[in-house]
Parts: sequence; C-alpha cells; structure tokens
Amino acid sequence: MSSFSGEHYNAVLSREIARRGIERIRPANSKGEELRDVILWLITLEQAKRSKVAFISDDNGFKGPDDALHPDLVDELTKHKLEVLYYPSLQKFITGNSLTSEKANAEEISTLVSLPDISELSVPLLLKQTTRQGRVAAAHVKSATLVDAQKYRVAEDAFYVEANFAVAADLLIEDTIYANTVLGIGSFEPPLEATFPGTLSPAQVWNPQPLRPAWNTPITTQPYKPFARLGTTRSIFAPPVSGAGYEPTVVQQTFNAELSVRFSIRLSGKKRESLQLEDIEIQKLARQAKPEIKPQAQK
Repeated sequence: MSSFSGEHYNAVLSREIARRGIERIRPANSKGEELRDVILWLITLEQAKRSKVAFISDDNGFKGPDDALHPDLVDELTKHKLEVLYYPSLQKFITGNSLTSEKANAEEISTLVSLPDISELSVPLLLKQTTRQGRVAAAHVKSATLVDAQKYRVAEDAFYVEANFAVAADLLIEDTIYANTVLGIGSFEPPLEATFPGTLSPAQVWNPQPLRPAWNTPITTQPYKPFARLGTTRSIFAPPVSGAGYEPTVVQQTFNAELSVRFSIRLSGKKRESLQLEDIEIQKLARQAKPEIKPQAQK
C-alpha cells in the first residue's frame, strides 16, 4: 500500500477520462460528471497493477449495496485481474486492519468520555435536527450508560476505540401551525409517545416521513388537514370559512428522549488524543406534558 505521486497522474490518459464522462461509465454519474472521481479511480487502477491498494471512500460513485464496492467497479477489477481493498470509511479501514482487538470495560471508558463530553458534542447536533414533531429548540443530556466498547491497537502504543452509549435527554421540540382565527385553535393533543428511529450524523439531517397525524379540534366536525410543509413550519387548516384568516401559533412540547450515541476515540498510550461523535439515533420520544401553545402576533 502506498500513496499517489506525480507519476500516477501522468499514467492517466485524458481520452479515458473523457470516454468515461461521455459514456457515463462509473464512477462518472448519469450526467457525465464527477470526473475527479474518475481520475482517482484510474490512478487507483494504475497503482493496483504494481502493489496492493486500500481504497477508502464513502462517495456514492464508488459505493454499492451494503457498503461494498459498486458491482460495476468490481467487474472492472475482475476483468483486469486487479485487487483493490475497498473500505467505505476510515473507521472500517482501521478496525479491519488493526493489530489486535479487545473489549474495553466501563471503568476504562469512564476515564476517556465524561457526561459533559457527551453533552458538549451531542447537543449542537441535536439542535440542527427536525423530527416529525417539529424542530429541536433545546436539548439537555441527563445521563449516559456505556452499552459496549471495542479497542483496536493500530500501532505499538496507539489505539482506536469505538464506544456506544445509551443516553437519556430532555428535548424541547417546537412547531408552528396555522389555525383558523374564526373557528378557534381548539385542543391540540398529539400522541404521548412516538418511536422514530433514524441516524443523525454530522453530514445528515434526519427528517423521516410521513408527517404525524393531524390533530382534531372539538369546534369542527372533521380533522384539520395538513397539506403543506416548508422546513419546520407545517400548515394545518380548518374547513374553509369565508373571510376567515389564519394565524401562526407556536406549539412547544418537552419530550423524554432515548438516544443511542456512538463515539470514536484515539489514544496515545492511555492519553486521549481526540474524541469524535460519529452518529446519534433517536430511539424513542415520550412527551412529558401537554404542549405549550403560544400565539404569535401578526406582522
């Protein structure tokens, strides 16, 4: 395994780059774009003719089903009798090529990851999310329990650790509705509990579908009908009334949230060099109390 140098670029023919773009040959996309990925792949093929190559990328141009190399690229390697070891992430490369691997215990992890660490890294990501209940406006991490951790030796005195925590948090979720001012707002009673699995990574915003069921009002004889959503703002209208207006109303609800949080840790000896949040999964939301309704003044 080695890095690329100028000679590798010189070995790539411009006509082959053009051909792949024109004929939409992977890793070029269906529009004939992503030619930088094409160049990278051609360089990788040249290197594979000389030595064993590890190729790391989570780009969809290279990745196929189940995080494996795309079948079209596998066929190309088979055709030319080349071997490329593909990894969809640096973490997969590290764990797949570690010198040794062993379980890490709770006592060891407690010296590396504290509750303030978990809160400091998790809360900013949670505040960027939109769920089916609305936008996360505030978050407070209450507790964290280590579920499991694996420690990988990557050098004589260097380690990579993956640690999974079950985290309990309070989430204040805010939503905006539009209610008919003539018929009145009525009584809002969303479900007390909801389970919304989904991964929240720094590169991905979790926004599952479908929308939650519309709420009923005792003033009308039929449910409100949701038929528009822009960002975190949902439009919910009562049956039409001539001359009626619609006012925005903020609804805030506090939820008990059960989260699954995964961290990666890099160690030099026993000293922590870095701590990184890899992803969060919201496993369950349970409403704590009835929603707080705040009519907004019209501008």
